[in-house]
Amino acid sequence: MRKHQFRFGRLLFAALATGLIASAFFEARAQEIRSIDKLVKRIDGVIRTKRKPDSVFADIPKGSAPRWRKFSSAKALETYRLRNEVYSIFYNYHDRGRIALAVLTVSSQSGDWVNYVNYYFRADGTIAKIASEYRTFVGDYVALRNIYFDRKGKVLKRTVRYLTLRGRVSTKPTADELRDNGPMMRITIYASVRKLPFAKLIRPRK
Repeated sequence: MRKHQFRFGRLLFAALATGLIASAFFEARAQEIRSIDKLVKRIDGVIRTKRKPDSVFADIPKGSAPRWRKFSSAKALETYRLRNEVYSIFYNYHDRGRIALAVLTVSSQSGDWVNYVNYYFRADGTIAKIASEYRTFVGDYVALRNIYFDRKGKVLKRTVRYLTLRGRVSTKPTADELRDNGPMMRITIYASVRKLPFAKLIRPRK
């Protein structure tokens, strides 16, 4: 009898310990997500005080290979686009001399879709959150996605919400629509500012 009670006690203790560990894990993750939301709110606040991006880079491909080029301003890029086709652009906003928000705009030659991808970075340069808005006439919907990351680049949370392109009310794309839009909706994850495709063009801080 005592032997069975001892085993039961050990199992109960193990279950409680496992529960406490799991609870602590989920609370730590929730706390990290709240911290990221605060960071994003602060960065957005800084960005709202700016009239224009601090740096602009665009992909001017040579054949099938990407080739990133820095432009002196968004206006300079628009002037270039009057005679040249450009479909991938990064508008970057700085905080304390570092890129805090990189806004990637990817569009199609046909104009059927566009993907806006916001990359939020911590002060140490690591990715904190990706918030994207994909708009398409192939199914007439908008996909809003959020991805949260810890400091090591591990995904903490993912969310997705679909809205109608007109009226912006909740909707659910069909499996065929999601399949057809899949390649265009794809998001490239850059673990840090140093991993951005134009990183070699960034002048090091003195």
